[in-house]
Amino acid sequence: MLSPSSFLRVWRIVNMMNDTDADHHENREYRVCESAYCYEIAKKIQQNRDTTADPCENFYQYACGSWSRQNPIPDNEVEWSEDQIKKRTDESKARDSRALEFLLFKELLEEHDSPTDIPPVKMARKFYRSCMDVDAIERRGVKPIQEILDRTGGWPMAMPLDEWDPDGTPWQKIDKEYVTLIGNSAFYNIEYEIDLNDTKRYVLTVSYKYNCLSWKDLYLLFFLLFLHSKLYRFLCKTLNIDQETEYPLSNKRDLNKIFYEDDEYESGIFRIVQAFAREKGYTLNRRQLATDIAKMVYFEIELLRIIETGKEIHTISNNYKRMTVRELQKYYNNSGIASSTAKIDFLEVIQHAFNLANVRINSSEPVVVYNPEFLHKLARLLASTSRRVLVNYVQWNMVDKFLPYTTQKMRDIKFNISFSSYNVSNYTPRWKVCVLNLRMKNAIAYMFVKKYISDHVIHEATRMVKKIKDELKIRIGQAHWLSNSMRVKLMQKLDNLETQIGYPDWYRDNEAVNRYYDGLQIGSNYFQNVLNTEENELIKSLQEFREVVVRDQWLDFPTTVNAFYAQTVNAILIPAAELQDPYFSSHLPDAINYGTTGFVIGHELSHGFDNEGIQFDKEGYKIPWTSEYASQYEERSMCFVDQYANYTLDITNEDGDHVKSWCSSTRPEYEADMVNSDEHSPAKYRIIGSLSNLAAFSKTFKCPRNSSMNRRHKCTLWN
Repeated sequence: MLSPSSFLRVWRIVNMMNDTDADHHENREYRVCESAYCYEIAKKIQQNRDTTADPCENFYQYACGSWSRQNPIPDNEVEWSEDQIKKRTDESKARDSRALEFLLFKELLEEHDSPTDIPPVKMARKFYRSCMDVDAIERRGVKPIQEILDRTGGWPMAMPLDEWDPDGTPWQKIDKEYVTLIGNSAFYNIEYEIDLNDTKRYVLTVSYKYNCLSWKDLYLLFFLLFLHSKLYRFLCKTLNIDQETEYPLSNKRDLNKIFYEDDEYESGIFRIVQAFAREKGYTLNRRQLATDIAKMVYFEIELLRIIETGKEIHTISNNYKRMTVRELQKYYNNSGIASSTAKIDFLEVIQHAFNLANVRINSSEPVVVYNPEFLHKLARLLASTSRRVLVNYVQWNMVDKFLPYTTQKMRDIKFNISFSSYNVSNYTPRWKVCVLNLRMKNAIAYMFVKKYISDHVIHEATRMVKKIKDELKIRIGQAHWLSNSMRVKLMQKLDNLETQIGYPDWYRDNEAVNRYYDGLQIGSNYFQNVLNTEENELIKSLQEFREVVVRDQWLDFPTTVNAFYAQTVNAILIPAAELQDPYFSSHLPDAINYGTTGFVIGHELSHGFDNEGIQFDKEGYKIPWTSEYASQYEERSMCFVDQYANYTLDITNEDGDHVKSWCSSTRPEYEADMVNSDEHSPAKYRIIGSLSNLAAFSKTFKCPRNSSMNRRHKCTLWN
């Protein structure tokens, strides 16, 4: 979908398609692109339109009303977007989101090694080949994960009762070992971020963990919160128990009406545990296994209940305390819980992780604790939970992490656990799975930019960022409610913006890329390759903790199809993958490029001045806003809040039209989840909302005053 301003210019191209050739050249205000490529884009815009819709009432329907009928969501997708479609050159079939990049990666990884290829490139191809060797993966089965379980005392519910020693390895020791394997605890996150007190340094952070939330960050959070009433049905179904029989978990609030009636999560775990039992030659008691699963899932739900959810998710970062690791331990111990199952030695866990990278941590190390009350709630929950349940949960957390790297059967079960409520199929070509799971991101990004990204593209994108920055400066200059000193601070912030476009400079140095992967071993065993690359990336990350923060350190990989703004370093990232057709092309006029990539750049720049970003100055330090200016900003921003609060989402739409956004389709179940978990509004309303605040739009389409797209009270932050 095009941005509001550039759409007005593009519309001239679309309308010209119905004119005669002479009309193309008479009375032109602008030079018109008449290449075959431009005609293809104009034709697509025209085909997407619903000409029966009134653009002044619902411009989105007018511009994109025919799109979803022509582009139904594939069975294995939850969303399908206009900028995610690309015609196959060999088959005239649509590709999915990022498929263009995926196919380019596939081609790069399937090329034969040449004498000039650097070692990381050869290792990436070897990793890819090990992933494509499905026969070897199937032969290994779940044995690689089982070997990890055996080293840590086993998975109680995947063993007969007399095989597991309840006085054996405690959950704390298992969890500590998995911190260096998985990268974090099963119960909390230990990470680091830029220190707001000194933006040249990093500081440790402790926060709650979303557990098995592995897709779109929060999906399973909401999924698991709605499982209480389903546990009882699962037990009854598995054990053939009369559902009138009393069971403690059945007394919970009935939440089935809020979400979906299925047992995929519990029954999926049931099948997974049975597979691991067979690997060891065990026959499990079905009643005991069902009870173990019910208790573990009940614990998981209780763990999620002590996490703040809903709208508080977006403001949780405001609730934190700065302390030392010693003070963190004291704070946790002050919960008053003395149970052995609640014991956590934070210094021991942190030191164990950082020892992997030879980084020394002591009890005086500063740490920022987010939502600290969570720790006391966690202590009480751990104290009230049996050792068996806790070990089962820690082991499940590890198993869930590594299941996708085993057999097709395990991957199918894992997929159903995560996506069954979205009514999508699990067909993804193996090559795409291997591209997605390739852990050597810098190596494949190096290959990608070397072959496909030209200096001209980087230059054009840099020019675009500058022009958009200049326009934003004009807007800030027109903000009469700002004092001169505050206006200067915001202007300086724009001037000092670190712009990361395309790829980092060190990709130009082959030796630098070689050093990044120094010591990494890649062989024919896919699972071991996953472990090796995970450890390599973890070590790299831990080593950076003691380094001075540099503002030009990249925020993400160049192969990421997204863009980012980081307020603590005042930096914007436009990755190389975002500078590819259909997002960006030097063969298109500015109007199109500004409507796609320009829209993204403008959006990311705006994060520097939204309700969070505006609190930080050019160096990432907090700006001391006066109450007067804070009130002025709040008043203007509330206009947008009220506007978007009046938009409603139809989650009952099941006629195949779905919820459309940016000429796209999204399954209503997924859209409903994203409303609760994504800080962004649904994209459809971002288009309608922004255009209805744009006077130039109303003028161009001659929209009557007070029509839906010509609001009487238009929201603006700066004017």
